[in-house]
Amino acid sequence: MSRDKKGMVLSGALKNHGRKRVRRTQIGKDVTASLRFIEALGLWFHRVWAEWLAALSGGVYVPFEIYELAKGVTVLKVATMVINLIIVAYMSRVLFVRYRRV
Repeated sequence: MSRDKKGMVLSGALKNHGRKRVRRTQIGKDVTASLRFIEALGLWFHRVWAEWLAALSGGVYVPFEIYELAKGVTVLKVATMVINLIIVAYMSRVLFVRYRRV
């Protein structure tokens, strides 16, 4: 397939997808990236709210990871879930230890 035909196919697919849908996807991506950046800055500067945000935002993905594992188990899916659970467990432990002392 020539380069021009590939461009036409892609262009047609985007038109069929709908500009509103593409825009919503772009906004969702931008919001997620901004939230992750703010979380990273908060963790860098040792802010408690960032620790809560990290624990919550990591935990949000667990149901989706379980769903994906139910569809079919792969090494990548298992590794992703294990790493995410380790991060969520660590962040939860940090919060538990901090508030247990208070």
